[in-house]
Amino acid sequence: DHEEVILAPSTTNELSALEAKRRQKTLTARRSRKRKLEHQHNLEPTIENVPKATLEAEGV
Repeated sequence: DHEEVILAPSTTNELSALEAKRRQKTLTARRSRKRKLEHQHNLEPTIENVPKATLEAEGV
């Protein structure tokens, strides 16, 4: 007989603060994913050249 107690924000101010914090976290996560994707795209040409450089270094 465990009842789950959900505590709601007691004021509109607290709710607004929570919404603002959630919105900020969403925007931060979006920017982070964008930076990660850009970094990945910048690495792709480098990765494509690695096997060629390896073969050349081995004299193949």
